[in-house]
Amino acid sequence: MDNFCAILHKYWVFVEVYCGQPFNVANSNRIVTGHYFKDTATYECHTAFRMVGNDTSECQEDHRWSTPPDCQGWFHLMERSLKF
Repeated sequence: MDNFCAILHKYWVFVEVYCGQPFNVANSNRIVTGHYFKDTATYECHTAFRMVGNDTSECQEDHRWSTPPDCQGWFHLMERSLKF
């Protein structure tokens, strides 16, 4: 677990950055290493679904998780490619 530190009136102050639960992504499984700064959530799409975006979301210094992937089914992908 990493911490942020800052100098406040000549003293070091350590602040834990907590992001809470990472995003739930429909049609996927998720492995989470933790809920603090630099921890990750790695996603794997279920069979017949394709990942769009990065497979990993990371707890960032602003206490938010980076954008997770989307797991889209073949029917959704076909719909997008068949639009005129």
